[in-house]
Amino acid sequence: MLQLENLSLMEMALEYFRRRGFKCQAPAILNGISGRSYRFDILLKGKAREKRVVWVKDWNRYVGINVIIALDVASEDVGIPNPIMVGRGFSDNVRTYSQRRGISLITDREILSSLMGTSL
Repeated sequence: MLQLENLSLMEMALEYFRRRGFKCQAPAILNGISGRSYRFDILLKGKAREKRVVWVKDWNRYVGINVIIALDVASEDVGIPNPIMVGRGFSDNVRTYSQRRGISLITDREILSSLMGTSL
């Protein structure tokens, strides 16, 4: 049985994505078409050759809009659309921007709920 209380947010995120059938590479350094290199916390590879990039921010505050924009720019530059941000919480500005740009936001509560098989 998985001891969730002993896992970091990164470890919980990896388990969350693995249970959804993704192969996870953590971390992943990818080169963009601009020539710049980007570090992603997790590179997800799906069964249909789909790829997604993930940043995990284990902060005791909301993830701000500047971080979401940086993730958006990085994922676009490396040619992998629809990135994922994992964090403890997100501001309303972040939620609005993410909906417009196709960025998935996942909270620690959602991950815990999923891993425990319950709804919080």
